[in-house]
Amino acid sequence: MASGGFFVFKSMGKKEREGAMNTEQAIRTRNSTRSFLDRQVDPGLLRYILELSMLAPSGCNIQPYRIALASGDHWKKISQELVRLADTTPLSHEISWSLDYPERYKKRQRETGFGLYRTLKIAREDREKRRKQFLKNFSAFGAPGVVFVFADREVGGYAILDLGIWMQTFMLAAHAKGLSTVPLTSLAAYPSTIRGHFNVPEYMALACAIAYGYADPDDDVNTYRPGRVPLEEIMLEAREPESNSITSPRARICPSQHNFSGTRDEHPPCCKAPSQSSL
Repeated sequence: MASGGFFVFKSMGKKEREGAMNTEQAIRTRNSTRSFLDRQVDPGLLRYILELSMLAPSGCNIQPYRIALASGDHWKKISQELVRLADTTPLSHEISWSLDYPERYKKRQRETGFGLYRTLKIAREDREKRRKQFLKNFSAFGAPGVVFVFADREVGGYAILDLGIWMQTFMLAAHAKGLSTVPLTSLAAYPSTIRGHFNVPEYMALACAIAYGYADPDDDVNTYRPGRVPLEEIMLEAREPESNSITSPRARICPSQHNFSGTRDEHPPCCKAPSQSSL
């Protein structure tokens, strides 16, 4: 602990550095796992990854999120409740959520969904297989453990931003240490069930969950890698500057055509800058 109650994570030793995956490798090879082995994760390893994730940045370092861990029999009980609800009850997230994306994103959504079901060899018209695959979300695809993540609803949208950074940090750290993960908003679909298993402050909203464990190397679903749009598709172009535009509220053109925008002392003698109160 550092002064003020902040946790300070110690640097890795030589042995840990030699066995660690570098950042680019972790980013390029991480993927969402949808089939896990029935193999428990060592609690010491999980704690190491969680403590490493605490180094994630957040606005003003307020860290407006909380987490809840479930594994073993506790997770099995929760997952059974969630599967039963998902098969009979409409989803009810605490944070606004919808699969009805704006039209500009639907092409990406469809391509990803079609690609996943092609990998699974599930036909579009096979409703029963699609239903069973859907329900696997609520058992976290057989993962041995889950991290439920909550965002402070009183902080607003920036709490979700900070939480997303924490989640990516956790997933990359887990991958670097040999674990597989998948983020699942489906596990946040029945918040009252999750609140029944943990002491969750009312101001914390259940946002998502991350399943973790060891990927099943023999299941074809784990070979699926959806593509990403090219960089150019998300970049915004700079606006062309307008001719003779006034780019500052203090900029003025004096009768002698001097263009100024600095302090009053920087103005030519013929110019009279506006006072601060007139801006």
